[in-house]
Amino acid sequence: VPGGQSAAEILTAVVQDGLYEHAQFLYSYGEDAATNQFVALAKRKGFGTIAMKTARGAGRMLRDRDFMKGFPAGTTPYHALARWLTTRTQLDAAVIRINSLSQFVDTCSGAGKELRAADSQAIGQMTAYADREVCRLCNRCMPHCPQRLPIADILRYERYATDYGDTTRARRLYARLDRQANCCAACKTCLTHCPQGLPIPDKLTAVHRLLS
Repeated sequence: VPGGQSAAEILTAVVQDGLYEHAQFLYSYGEDAATNQFVALAKRKGFGTIAMKTARGAGRMLRDRDFMKGFPAGTTPYHALARWLTTRTQLDAAVIRINSLSQFVDTCSGAGKELRAADSQAIGQMTAYADREVCRLCNRCMPHCPQRLPIADILRYERYATDYGDTTRARRLYARLDRQANCCAACKTCLTHCPQGLPIPDKLTAVHRLLS
């Protein structure tokens, strides 16, 4: 909802309204107290929860050689993610984007299994990396942008290209935007509203270069 309530507030209202049985929403590792409170409420109310966009940058992590050099032995980003989603959250279901049979085996072999020490360390490192590099798509910055740029949409399409390897789709969707990243005036108003402290103007410049 551009300029409106947060996703957690809307989802909580949907549960309390009682008209729907379940919802699909963005959810991944990293601290997100408001969404965690919603998930706990949904569990108590018998409301179904389905997490989407759960990988939160795992695709680019695998291609980051420096990051993977320091990754715990005996696990991978997708394997640790599957263990975390299925044993440390109150979700009913989760969607994980998988691009190959080997990735399917790697991911699903962790489902339903408790986190080991290596997996817990992996989730911590993945969270630090994602908080530094990957937009949560929370949309808190967008209402304050003087140019009214659809920042979350632009950075969502970055995910399609960078994490999912679907550059064709990302460029097609980006081309449909009325206002693209090159409209950014670099005023930096958005920076004070980003809970992650992302360098949003710099990221917008890079995305426009990638997708235009």
